[in-house]
Amino acid sequence: MEKLNQLHKDLEVHPMYSKLTNLDNLRTFMETHVFAVFDFMSLLKSLQNKVTCTEVPWRPSQYSSETVRMINEIVIAEESDVDQDGKAVSHFELYLKAMDEVGANTTEIRDFLSTLDLSVLPSHIHKFVSYHLQLSQTGKTSEVMASFFYGREKLLPDLFEQILKVIDENNLNAPTLKYYFERHIELDGDSHGPLAQKCLEEICADDQNEWHLAFLAGSKSLNLRSQLWDGALEQM
Repeated sequence: MEKLNQLHKDLEVHPMYSKLTNLDNLRTFMETHVFAVFDFMSLLKSLQNKVTCTEVPWRPSQYSSETVRMINEIVIAEESDVDQDGKAVSHFELYLKAMDEVGANTTEIRDFLSTLDLSVLPSHIHKFVSYHLQLSQTGKTSEVMASFFYGREKLLPDLFEQILKVIDENNLNAPTLKYYFERHIELDGDSHGPLAQKCLEEICADDQNEWHLAFLAGSKSLNLRSQLWDGALEQM
C-alpha cells in the first residue's frame, strides 16, 4: 500500500503540469491523454461484463446487487453523461469535442479507433494502452478493478485539479476541457471513487492473493501513467 500511495503522490507533482501554460503544450497533452480516456472505457466495460450480466439469457451475478448497481451507475455516467448544454454525451466524445475546441489534432486517435493498430502508436502511448486493453480482455476481475480504482478513479481528481489550476492561472481558453475536468473531479471524488473502492473490497474480500494481484495491477497502471506523462512532456 505504501508503494501505491507514493506512486500516487509522485504523479500529483509530475513536472508536466508546469508546462501546460500555453495552448500548444495543452494540445500536445490532450493528443496523448485522449488515449487514456479511450482505454478507461475499455476497463469499465470489462468490469461491466465481469461483474454484471451482459449476456442472453440473463443470469444473476456472483457479486452482490449493490456491487452490480455501483458498476452500472458508473457506466451510465461515463458512457452517457451530459455536456454543458445538458445533452447526452460519453466522456470520450466530450473529450474529442474539447480537443476540437482548442485545435488539438484528433487524427491519430480517430485512425486508431478505425484500425486498433497499436504498432503505429508512440512508445509511451503504446505501452499504456496495450497494457490496459490486454488487462481488460484477459485480466482477473480483481486486477481490472484495481487498475480502475488506483489508476483512475482514486487518482484522476488529484491530477485534474493540478491541470485545472495551471489552465486557470494562465487564462487558457478551453471551456469544454475545463468542464470535462470539473465533471470528473465531481463524479470521481464524490461518487465513483468511493463506489469503485467498495467494489474492489467486495471482489477481493479476505483473499490475500487477490489483494496481491490487485496491488500489482494498481502499481503497474500508476507506473505507466507516469511514463505516459513523461512522453507527453518530452514532446512539448
